[in-house]
Amino acid sequence: MRKLEYASLLHVGFHRRQLWVMSVFEIVFVLVAAATIVTPLALAVAALSDGLHMTLLGVFAGTLVASSVGAFIGSGWMVLSIREDKLFQYFKER
Repeated sequence: MRKLEYASLLHVGFHRRQLWVMSVFEIVFVLVAAATIVTPLALAVAALSDGLHMTLLGVFAGTLVASSVGAFIGSGWMVLSIREDKLFQYFKER
């Protein structure tokens, strides 16, 4: 559905830069919400563990960074791969 939405926005005159900025804002809001929910859980689990709290926090931080980088790369790839001339093909595929 995002392909259809982005292709239709390109069709009405949006630039790819605007689509990319919109996508980045959406990802930032989702990542902040996810970090806000998961961070207290990770801290609670780390506090209850026996001597592994730094390891658990390291795994949590690494997972958060890796998922953030992957989300930004995927979003950028999607914005770059959308073609306005395939709008009707995307519409038929939905």
